[in-house]
Amino acid sequence: MTAPGPDGALLAIETSNPSMYGGDEGSVAVCRVAGDAVELVSMERLRAGSRHDDALMRTIDDACRGAGLGPREIARVAVSAGPGGYTGLRIALTTAKMLGEALGAALVAVPTARVAALGFAEDDAERAAGPFVVALASKRETAWLQAFRGVEAIGEGALCDADGLTRVLDATGAKALLADGHIPVGMREVANRWGVDVTLPRLDALLCAKASLGLGPVRVDALAPIYPREPEAVRKWNEESNRR
Repeated sequence: MTAPGPDGALLAIETSNPSMYGGDEGSVAVCRVAGDAVELVSMERLRAGSRHDDALMRTIDDACRGAGLGPREIARVAVSAGPGGYTGLRIALTTAKMLGEALGAALVAVPTARVAALGFAEDDAERAAGPFVVALASKRETAWLQAFRGVEAIGEGALCDADGLTRVLDATGAKALLADGHIPVGMREVANRWGVDVTLPRLDALLCAKASLGLGPVRVDALAPIYPREPEAVRKWNEESNRR
């Protein structure tokens, strides 16, 4: 493979939802971009059980070495911004900010639901052409839901319970629900009653790179994760502060 030139060097980071990576902890990709085409040059996966704060920069370095380019040749960094796991998102976005500051690379926040929607469109174009729903960040009885047709979102995403999923299905007529094994039982029961297939989303760094096309860059200080809930650490901090 030929290394991308400085104008087309795109680094993509996808570590938002470890439960969807088939045993690893996410991936990093270096791509060449020409117009609307994205060509994968090098991709590395984070090992299962690795600490993201220890492994992510090393994985990025491995991917860049595999692509035959130095850090200064990275012109753009696309990062899957959530919803997803608190730790994976926090470390990925902090790393992207550091690269933006140090290298002057443009930063692109890619909604993780858009990444999942693109993966579904590639894997099953017929079903993806009709409305479908992406479920992310499932916890207890809720998940963050957003409806799509292809890679175009239908309305805003929101944190919902099983009744909320019923309303989304009723409004959109969706026949597929992209969700991992942690989807609330109540939501799975709703999907069964509505005859909606539950399918595991596909997420990887190459999809993140492709999904970043058409999205404009953001300032380093504006790059932020999409958290559907207040992070547990923040909640506990506020509870402790209120006791004082």
